[in-house]
Parts: sequence; structure tokens; C-alpha cells
Amino acid sequence: MKATLHIAKWAFVPALMLLAGCADKGVYNLQTPAASQIEQYVDATNVSKLPNKRLAIASFGVEFQTKVFHETKQKRGGDKPASITTVDNVDQDALQKMTDDLYAKLAIDLKAAGYEIITPDALKAQPKYQQLASDAQASTAPQAITFKLDGSHGGLGDLIVETLGAEGTWSKATVFSPTATGFYLPATGAGSRLEAFSAARLAGNLAKTGEAAAKGGTRGTLTVPAQEQQLAKDLNVSLLKVYYVVSPVRTWEDSGTFPGKDWQKGKTLKYEMGALSLTDRPMMGSYLARGNTIIGEGETHWAIRTSEGAGFGISGGIGGGMLGKKGTPPKDGDVLVQLKKDVQIDAADESTSGIQAHLKAVQEMFIARLTTGK
Repeated sequence: MKATLHIAKWAFVPALMLLAGCADKGVYNLQTPAASQIEQYVDATNVSKLPNKRLAIASFGVEFQTKVFHETKQKRGGDKPASITTVDNVDQDALQKMTDDLYAKLAIDLKAAGYEIITPDALKAQPKYQQLASDAQASTAPQAITFKLDGSHGGLGDLIVETLGAEGTWSKATVFSPTATGFYLPATGAGSRLEAFSAARLAGNLAKTGEAAAKGGTRGTLTVPAQEQQLAKDLNVSLLKVYYVVSPVRTWEDSGTFPGKDWQKGKTLKYEMGALSLTDRPMMGSYLARGNTIIGEGETHWAIRTSEGAGFGISGGIGGGMLGKKGTPPKDGDVLVQLKKDVQIDAADESTSGIQAHLKAVQEMFIARLTTGK
């Protein structure tokens, strides 16, 4: 059995929010060439600063959300109604194969676009990569993570049960990474929702600092971004870190009376209001609509560390978001390519192959944007 890493995080999970009562018509069109949709879906920063066309894929993760908890803003009797979507039939083998296929396709497509890709074996053979992977806690095993949507912090009762170890208002996801490489979280200070307090990482960093101090000082202890930059210099490459976010829900919908009757099998919609708990039958208010979505607002992104960058990353300015908050793209690279708008999948297609086809389209759009040089 593969070990999993459990990481708790407070977070924004942006997604496109429509006004109450509006129907969602923004399904991504797979029949339209991806390259022709980059202006609508993709944003990029500092692409012109890539020093060359040599890349090493240092981290690759696909986040698949399995439980999405969100409170509505409307209050009744002092309680906030909550919409909870749970994916009941997660096929981990299928999602792992999808991730492996996406990684392999990315390497092939980048080469076809004129980029030289350092093989995983060549990268792993580098002592500085081995140190980086150890310090950043890179893993190829599926990683279980928890997060909170902004504003979904519940009341005193939720705080009590969460303190006692219950799920409360936490949402859940699993991050898959290809067997050929691994995935690691952004460094502390990256400004990403993925950046999270990790007791294991903190303990490891403290231990390394202690070891360095015992040897005469800590001046030789490098941060993860600095290690990435040093590795990029040694190999004369830029380090590409890939992260995709897949959510089982789409937009808010005005529920009217007893919606959810057509809720797709394999997902459970639960609506809570105070003492009431209704499955697939929210009585009123808003709820999260079914339909897989690849999350934009900078959540789905490529972060690229160059040998010549500042070493601590940059940040862009993408606004919007499910909760009307301004999205904050991660500062985890010197060059960023980001999905600025959700890629919504037809609600009738709940298949893994459907998700994979849309993630391939995202990859194609990202490559097209990267090759423009701006």
C-alpha cells in the first residue's frame, strides 16, 4: 500500500461564479483548436525571460477534489446553509493512469514544439536534485490533502468537532503524480493556496538547520527556491513545475424548489441548514452545480524556475473567483503560465477520459502560449 501525506491547509479554491438564477453555458469546446483559445483561457508572465528551450519537469501534480464544502452567504435562523459535494466512486487507478498519460504526452508535445526535455533519470541522478527532492518532500505516491474554501469556516460547533478530529467544514482532495517523476508543495512564502503549514516539513527544516548549525553555521542551508535555481544553473535548464486542479462541481445555481433530482450517480449533493440535513434535495437557496471543472484563476498553472531569475518568484494579478475574491497566482517560479478561466466540462460527461481530454487541451493551450515567447 502506498503511503499518503496528509496536509491541512487554509485556502482559496477559485472557480467561476455566476449570478444567482443564471444558467451555466460556458462549457469548453473541444472541437475548437486549443491554440485558438489561448487569449480567452490562458495568461502568462515573463515567458520572454526563459534563457533557453531546455526544460526539466521537476514536479507534476493533478489535484482531484473529492469533497467540496461551501457555505452560502444567506443566513436563516443564525445558521448558514452549506452545500457539500462528495465524489463517491473515485477510481484511483484510472486517475493515476490519466496522470501518467498526461505527463508522457506533455514531454512528447514539448519536444514537438522545439523544447529539449531532460529525462527523469538524468534529473534524478543529480545530487542537487536528490537534495531538493528530500527537502521539498517530493513523492510519487498519491497525497491526501485537506483545504477550506474561503468563508467556509463554520461556527463554534464546527470548530469544536474539528478540534476533536472530525471533518467539520474541511474539503478534501488527492494529488496524483506520475510514476516517472514526483510532486512537491511550493516553498513557504510562495503565496499559493498549496503552500500550507506542514508539521513534517517544518520538523525536517528545523532538523536540517540544526545539523548545519552543529557543523559550524547555517549559511550553507539553501531554501527550496534557491536549490531549484542552483540546479537550473548546473544543468543549464529551467525547472518546470506543473499543477492541475480538477473539481467535481462547477457554479452556483439558484436552487428554487427541490433541485438536484438529476444529480449524477457517483456524486452526492448534501444540503445542510442548522439541524436539517437533506441529500440531493436542497429546499431553497444556492448550491454547487454538478459538472467537472478544471479550475482557473491561476490554480491550474505551470511555474518555471530559471537559472537567472530572482529565486523567490513573481506574482500576477488575476481577479474574480468563486467567492468574489481576487485570485492570487502562486509566486513559485520566475515564469508563470496560468489558466485564467475555468475549463468547464459538459455535465453529462463524468468520465475520467473526459477529464483527461480537457486537461490535454489545457496542456496544448499552455504550450501554445509558451511558444509565443510572451
